[in-house]
Amino acid sequence: MQVSKDKNDWYQDKNIGGGRIVGEVCHFIDTFQYLTDAFPINVFAQGIKTDN
Repeated sequence: MQVSKDKNDWYQDKNIGGGRIVGEVCHFIDTFQYLTDAFPINVFAQGIKTDN
């Protein structure tokens, strides 16, 4: 699967697609919640500055 790296694509837009992290990582977290039958206790995120 080829993923577009254009920072102007809809899935990169926080107002339309929620941004790449929200749009993709939420499925990863949902899977772990299902497998463990538990909710997250702590959540940590850190952003980086990039032109891409």
